[in-house]
Amino acid sequence: MGLGLRVWWNRCALRFGGKCSLAHGAYVDAMVRLGHHCQLRTGTRVTGPVTTEDHVVFCEHSVVSGTVDIGRMTWLGVGSVIVNATGPQTRISVGRYCSFGPHVVIFGNTHRLDLAATGFIVEAEANFSWPDCRGPTVIGHDVWVGAHAFIAAGTTIGHGAVIGANAVVTKDVAPYTIVGGVPARILGHRCGDAERSRLLESEWWNWSPAELKMNGEFFTRPLNDARGRRSPSGGQP
Repeated sequence: MGLGLRVWWNRCALRFGGKCSLAHGAYVDAMVRLGHHCQLRTGTRVTGPVTTEDHVVFCEHSVVSGTVDIGRMTWLGVGSVIVNATGPQTRISVGRYCSFGPHVVIFGNTHRLDLAATGFIVEAEANFSWPDCRGPTVIGHDVWVGAHAFIAAGTTIGHGAVIGANAVVTKDVAPYTIVGGVPARILGHRCGDAERSRLLESEWWNWSPAELKMNGEFFTRPLNDARGRRSPSGGQP
């Protein structure tokens, strides 16, 4: 790390958690707030009021910009783009333990088809405020998003859902549902209703690292195992 970059990095220490790593060519601006042990790999660009919890990984050439929150242990694949250009009213929230494949795209705002112009540039040139029509975009916990998937503004993806590669998601996806296609449609479910209810009630994504280690069987037993999933042992469920 060169002297200039080292000085810049030290000045950022108050808004970065401990032991974050910044690779060559990565860029983070002054509005970003990172948790502990986050990784920003080569070519990553993170700008605006982005906030993360601990252990978030930004893979090579990923771009995150605007009012975006990202939960603990989430992995953003190579070239992924998460952009919210219009502010808190279209906040993008990504939960804990999510896995994004390469080149996933999420936008917090959209082009209006019901107005005279479709392009955002007209808003600046004509000096008017474009009313937002979609609201926040919410990605739940433990969501797996396949390569090159696109998630439209205002969409809610439930906990544990799976988004297939190349899918275009324009509607909400229920927890533990598998979707794919253009536009995305339901392909199946990861588990039955009873198992889904147990998983949602457990809220395991809120467990501490120690509680996760204590409950290995909870994660290694296949879903819909006939023996059932035992309640977690010790600590907060």
